[in-house]
Parts: sequence; structure tokens; C-alpha cells
Amino acid sequence: MFAFTFTHWEVIFIVLLAEAFICLLLTMPLPTRFKRGILLGMSVIWRNPITRTISLVNFVILLALFVSSLMDTSHLSQEVMAGGSSSMGTNSQSRILHAQRNAYLSGFTLFLMLILYRFQHMIGDLFKMEKQLQDFQVHLAEQGLPTKLPEDTIKQKEEIDTLKKAVSEAEQHVEAKQQEYAKMVEVAKGIPEKQVEA
Repeated sequence: MFAFTFTHWEVIFIVLLAEAFICLLLTMPLPTRFKRGILLGMSVIWRNPITRTISLVNFVILLALFVSSLMDTSHLSQEVMAGGSSSMGTNSQSRILHAQRNAYLSGFTLFLMLILYRFQHMIGDLFKMEKQLQDFQVHLAEQGLPTKLPEDTIKQKEEIDTLKKAVSEAEQHVEAKQQEYAKMVEVAKGIPEKQVEA
């Protein structure tokens, strides 16, 4: 019979992998229905007061572990520095390595937890806006108004943008020629009249 015993750092690593997998799924170019399903599940989790409390407790515990591992790293590094290179044994190196690993592990898990929370809210807002846009387009269609800009309007806008670019280029060209003319006038003023007549 197998008995699985996990340390708290192994559990944090599993949570980190789960968060990274969810971030990967949300950032991949997948169908919107699939992303909506993931976000719907996440929003159900965040809206439930029990899971929200559990998530908050997890956040506080992770934060405490992160601070603790940073303090351990700092303390162990100071011990090694105070003892010199002769006191740097395998045990000290191993303890520093474990403290640094724990700091990275808890730090990345905290960071991804905050990213997922914010990302879930942002994408939820995006889906709400898309729904509002669809409702607005349906409302416009019911009233017999166009729901999209006509093709002619889009082409005219592109033509206007092209003309604006041409005008700005022409203005720059004219300005350069004016500066060139002003320089020629300055040079011409410096030449005596006899040399100009000849």
C-alpha cells in the first residue's frame, strides 16, 4: 500500500504547476467557448465565499512562507559571510540552496496567483463588453439602423488618412524648400552687386 506524504513545498509546487497550466490555457489561441468555460469556472470559484476565504488564507500562507524563506536566505548568507569561505560546508550550501528554492517557489506561486486573479477579472470584463456590444447591435438591427460602418465609409476614412499623410509630406517638403530658399537669400545678400551682375 502506497502512502503519499507531501511536504508543504511539494504542495506549493503542485499549485504552481496548476496555476502555470491555467495561465497557459488562457493565453493560448483557443476557441472563445473554451476560454469562457475556464473563466466561468474560475469566476464561480472566486464568487463563492468559502473558496474565496480559502484562496485568501492560501495567499496569506504563501506570503508568510515567502517572507520566511527570504529571511532564511538572508540569515544563512550572513552566517556564511561572517564565517568566511572556510565555514562554507556542504550542509551550509544545501541549506542556502533550499532556502533560495523555497523563496523562488513561493514567490512565483504568489505572482501567478495575483496574475490569474487579475487576468480573470480583465477577461471577464472583456466578455461583458462583447456581450453588451452584441446586445447593442441587436438593438440597432431591431430599429433598422446599420450595425456596422458601411464599406464606403471605411474606404473614405482610409482615403482621408492617405491624403493627410500626403499633405503632411508636402508641408515638410515645402518647409525644406523655404529653408533652402532662405539660405540662398542669405548667401546672395553677402555677395556684392558687381559680382551678381557679372
